[in-house]
Amino acid sequence: MSWQQQDEVWIGLGDYVAGGSCAPPFLKSEGALARRPIVMGSMDLSDGRDAYEAAMMWADAGADGMMIRVSSEEELPTVAMIAQVTGLPIALAGDPAAVSAMASAINGTVLILMGADAEGHVSAGQNGRIAVFDGLDADAMHAFRLAGLKGDESCKRPIMADLSMFPGEPMEEAMVGLEAMLCGADILIMNNPVAADMCRFQGEELAGL
Repeated sequence: MSWQQQDEVWIGLGDYVAGGSCAPPFLKSEGALARRPIVMGSMDLSDGRDAYEAAMMWADAGADGMMIRVSSEEELPTVAMIAQVTGLPIALAGDPAAVSAMASAINGTVLILMGADAEGHVSAGQNGRIAVFDGLDADAMHAFRLAGLKGDESCKRPIMADLSMFPGEPMEEAMVGLEAMLCGADILIMNNPVAADMCRFQGEELAGL
């Protein structure tokens, strides 16, 4: 079957590319790209943890970026510090006013803004839009990716699977992340560093990297 290539979104300082698939996930016989999903860690600035330590934990664990939940514009210096010390792409979620203020104030890293529009897409800096799925809805995610590959222009966006609220053990979260990858997710937002590392390894194995 002839598949159509999906949209690409550049993330960070040109370090990462999400999307661009031209076949079902990891099917090399049909022309799948040798590219693993981007794996990002999650942080919540209101959970009482030391933000620097949490950010460095994800950086040391090899995360490709971080998703940070914010509740106030007063947290801007903390987010700016995280962006500076890690140099990683950052996704922002939470209070819309705080997210907007931070997006315009922080330089040096391209922010993915976790704010859905009417079509269920989120902004990714100036580089495009991403379809976001909260949790794992395998059927919907697979149907979205398959529709895009068949030519539906509204479904060609890269897919972000936000698993940051997953309550299970690391192995369970890693299995959910693997299922999301097999359904076409281009970006995973993970809750546990061990699970994130497992997903990164699994993605590299499946992509033949």
